Amino acid sequence: MKRSSAWWMYPLVVMVVLLCATGCSSAGTQDDSPASGGTTSEAVVAEARHNVEMYYANTKVPPTSDGPQAVRGKRVTLVDIGMSAPTGAEFAKATELAAQRLGWTLTTIDAKYQLSTAADGVRQAIASGAEGILLFGVDCPPIKAALEQARMANIPVVNAAGQDCNEAEGGGPSLFTRNVLYPPLKEGGEPVTPFKLWRQFGIAQADWMIANTDGKARVLVFDVPDFAVTAELGRGFRERLAQCGGCKIEGAVTVGVKDFGPNLQGIAEQALLKYPKSNAVNGNYSDLMTLGVAAAIRSANRADSIKAVAGSGNADELTLIRDRRGVDAGFVEQLTWDAFAAADQLNRFFADAPSVVSGEAVTMYDREHNMPPSGAFVPLADFGGAFNKIWAGK
Repeated sequence: MKRSSAWWMYPLVVMVVLLCATGCSSAGTQDDSPASGGTTSEAVVAEARHNVEMYYANTKVPPTSDGPQAVRGKRVTLVDIGMSAPTGAEFAKATELAAQRLGWTLTTIDAKYQLSTAADGVRQAIASGAEGILLFGVDCPPIKAALEQARMANIPVVNAAGQDCNEAEGGGPSLFTRNVLYPPLKEGGEPVTPFKLWRQFGIAQADWMIANTDGKARVLVFDVPDFAVTAELGRGFRERLAQCGGCKIEGAVTVGVKDFGPNLQGIAEQALLKYPKSNAVNGNYSDLMTLGVAAAIRSANRADSIKAVAGSGNADELTLIRDRRGVDAGFVEQLTWDAFAAADQLNRFFADAPSVVSGEAVTMYDREHNMPPSGAFVPLADFGGAFNKIWAGK
């Protein structure tokens, strides 16, 4: 039985603006918008609450149940953008598990947030005789030459959490052989790539913020332009928040990967001092919260007065939410599911089978919804069992 597209569970998403963020940014703050002086209509707040309820319910949407059994004996390389942060480490661990179940030999390369290292990792995979390449968090445009070499060598490349070249302005043709695909956002729509999914994450964050501030959010935004997907999240968030007449972005902080470390808490503390009227924080995704933004909110004694939203659903972030320590909600990037879906797309290529929608539907959690008693977020849909049955030929 094939998976339902569940298109009716999504709010309408307006036209996607395809921009690519390149280079490494350093931290900085800016005033993002003037005071609106307006009010939010009851209809906008009601719509946001309706959307949030759908995001909560999406944890039940299962992956596909049809597909080819494991094509065993393949040599595969994973190029992970960075394994020092929880997201990259979790994806790498899950990919290792998927490779074991598929009967593959996996080599993992940690790019350590260096695009040149990611490109070298692709070239290393080619030179070592890899039969397939998985990418996590690596955008196509900065490593275009290496991907062209992989294509010339007839080595398939599957993308998770990255932007393809054809999704970037002036980026040229697609160089990813396949993407992890997510449910369409409306009936008859195209499957959603990882890049477009992150725009929806931003919209979902804004919906939660509008709903939980009664349309009166005054937001401090942390932007991460070094990755195309996190930059796209920021655009989706702003797009949706702009429909909230009583909401305002108090200020924005640009955080680069160079700031991922001990300095991040200080950067966030200075921003909270600069924008004291903020009653909400968009922390982009979980790594920023766990690496310092949540600690800054606590050090300012504002964990009870600020609604902070981020996302991914890893154990560290959920612990902060349970303990009321500077994070309140987030979107789900179920990295084990994403890793299994990426491996499944590569296995389908090996089996000469078409791509399918196999990624998770957009889901959100907070202290009262989809929150397990301990550990990381666990979807109600049994994605692991579904992929295991496919790969076992059952």
